[in-house]
Amino acid sequence: LHLAFDLSSQAVDLVEQSGSLPPISATVYGALGQVCYEWNRIEEAHAHLRRAVEISTLSGYRDVETSYRVLLSLIAEVEGDLDAAVREIRTAADELRGGAPVWLRAEVALQQVRVHLARGDVAAAAHVLRHSGVSVDDEPVPDTDAFHLAYLRLACHQARGRDSQQALDDARAVARRIVTSAQAGERSATVLRALLLLALAEWACGDEEGALQTLERALALGEPEGYL
Repeated sequence: LHLAFDLSSQAVDLVEQSGSLPPISATVYGALGQVCYEWNRIEEAHAHLRRAVEISTLSGYRDVETSYRVLLSLIAEVEGDLDAAVREIRTAADELRGGAPVWLRAEVALQQVRVHLARGDVAAAAHVLRHSGVSVDDEPVPDTDAFHLAYLRLACHQARGRDSQQALDDARAVARRIVTSAQAGERSATVLRALLLLALAEWACGDEEGALQTLERALALGEPEGYL
């Protein structure tokens, strides 16, 4: 995160000094916004992402705007405003109908699953994943990480609801597949998210020792980069 912030800040300085706005600068502002979100600097994240949307609108590159809506939905969900969370993610999903890269479809699907589960609608969450084109048994790759995290979130939710060893074992199996693949590809953010979800499921199922060990692994990844 620190490296991403430093490089993106340098790029933004160059863009602003030049007086021009090449389309790729939307991605740079978007990266700054994403890092600020991870650091819980929400107002800064909004400012950078709004700038990214302005540039992407001028250039016709709409992926950044859709990503911003996903983040707005996530923030609203975390703050307890489910109506706003639903509204933003529905708009993001509508924007995908004209075509979108796999990674963006995956991010939208993950937030759709989060919102459905927050509302207690497990069937709707499962429906999103059934129609995603990605199976839980597929090998996780960078572009599909968010799909697999959505499968894990669903599995952990079901494990907490059933409070059964089999459901927890299923969630652990999904998490293990994600963590193994992401570690091999040095995708630390994916590893971190998978470990956090798994720790919550383990704790809810009564495995406090396992949950603490999993959480310690997540903290070891998250603390140096300032993930909040």
